[in-house]
Amino acid sequence: MPNNLSTGGNTNWSYTTLEAKAPAGYIVTGGGWECPDMNDRDFAYRSRPSPEGKGWMVSMAALERGGNPNNYPEFTVYAVCIADDA
Repeated sequence: MPNNLSTGGNTNWSYTTLEAKAPAGYIVTGGGWECPDMNDRDFAYRSRPSPEGKGWMVSMAALERGGNPNNYPEFTVYAVCIADDA
């Protein structure tokens, strides 16, 4: 069973959404995220399947990080996928 992932970079994102998409021929059964450099002002406010069911979406906020893009943490979104037998 493959896992697919999408990784966010260090950009001045304050609020952003990333999506990990299923490879062709697969559907998403679940997902999650990690952000090792979170502080007490960062949070995920949405973690759900994409509307078409072919990806996992996570929305994050990083507040009060200042204007320097290097201050914003990287985060990773994971999608757990199975073969689409339909």
